[in-house]
Amino acid sequence: MVFAKEKKIATIDISDDCIKVIAVSFNKGDRLLYVIDRDEIKGKKEKDIAKEVRAFVSKNKLAKAVFYLSFPRHLVTIRNIQLPAVNDGEVKNMAELQAVKYLPYSKEDMVISHKVIEKTKDGYTNILLILVPRKSIDKHMEIFKQAGIPIEQITLNSEGLFNWYKALKVDDQRPVAVIELDRRHTQIQIIRDKKMLFSRSISFDITSSPRDESALIRELRLSFDSFVKEFDQRISRIVVTGAKNYADSLRGVLSESLQAKCEVLAQMQNIKLDDATAVSSSFSNESSFASLLGVALNTDNLEIDLLPSDVIDKRKEHVFKNELIRTGILLLAVLVAAFGTVEKKMRDKRSYLRKMDKMLKDMEPEVKRLIGYKEEIELIQHQISPQASVLDILREIYSLLPADISLTLFEYEDENRVLIRGTADDLSTAFKLLPLLEESPYLHNVKINYATKRVYKGQEFADFEILCELSK
Repeated sequence: MVFAKEKKIATIDISDDCIKVIAVSFNKGDRLLYVIDRDEIKGKKEKDIAKEVRAFVSKNKLAKAVFYLSFPRHLVTIRNIQLPAVNDGEVKNMAELQAVKYLPYSKEDMVISHKVIEKTKDGYTNILLILVPRKSIDKHMEIFKQAGIPIEQITLNSEGLFNWYKALKVDDQRPVAVIELDRRHTQIQIIRDKKMLFSRSISFDITSSPRDESALIRELRLSFDSFVKEFDQRISRIVVTGAKNYADSLRGVLSESLQAKCEVLAQMQNIKLDDATAVSSSFSNESSFASLLGVALNTDNLEIDLLPSDVIDKRKEHVFKNELIRTGILLLAVLVAAFGTVEKKMRDKRSYLRKMDKMLKDMEPEVKRLIGYKEEIELIQHQISPQASVLDILREIYSLLPADISLTLFEYEDENRVLIRGTADDLSTAFKLLPLLEESPYLHNVKINYATKRVYKGQEFADFEILCELSK
């Protein structure tokens, strides 16, 4: 991604009873931190938080910045799963099918994303499956809508913390626990060989007095034990960052209690500051900005996007319409320029513009009429064009069917859809049928309704159901 020199990126976090913002600018290819700010929002309603966000933007002159929302880890469910596919499209489809197993919501009531950990040589992909109730995302988006601020992407602060650690360029071949201490929540990540293997959030108030450090140690130990049980590897060392006051006091306790080397790294480690940047020490002493820094300084490599799919689709449609408008404006500008070369006086140029504007308005009814004719012609063409018969479609499907897949049901629905059920040797074979059906001139919008495993006489099979729409 190429940015102009004046380009600014702002990352905002709304959690732990406060708003935090970080902004970076671009200078000769470098990203320089030039804003770091925080404000309390405890007890405030959404409309008041929206006012605070607007005040942040005005105060820090961020009106023209590109905004990224860093979504809090404690509102997200993450699961490590393995999928029998390496194709990105198949992995995405399988991940969405797996999602309903982990939260008591329908697919439509969740926002689903994933981060690839690794792809194995035997055809599997290990991922972090990321699930969020849609209402949690909608609540954050409503705040920014009321504030009048468009959001480029909703990323997860876990990915920000991961990027922050990667920026240290530490060559860790053994598992490292990265702990981010924030005011109300502590985030734990376990990273090995530049891969995020484990993520968890712990509710722990570092502002309370006295603090029950034993509770935090207990939760950390449970997290480490869970990682060891799943990956059969022990933590080699611990890196602590975040609220500086508490991080410094916790180093010895962690090292002794968890029996691992522990070091505290400043949030601003290796961060380039703009000459005019003023960073209040109270911010970094009491709160963590590490996740925000990891997002703002590395927006090009954010894999996780928690924007709902319908919002993304509307944006694409909006971009397409804007491109059409720009094209129209460009053509109009060319015409105006052409008239301008002929006319010598500005008064005549304005006259031509008024005439052109009137011409466009006069043409609008004619354009609508022609569009109506076009739709009628397409309807007639559709009615007179030969339609494929059921036998044609059935013959086509059987010609595409791999040898290791058998069909148990072929149902022709409403002359518009075909329902197929069948049995394959395994799940990956069932999923490989989707792109084959998509290639047929008779079928499109091929979707798999379900794919389940079963065992019969000691042999494993995969039953599946596929729904296809007939091409017009």
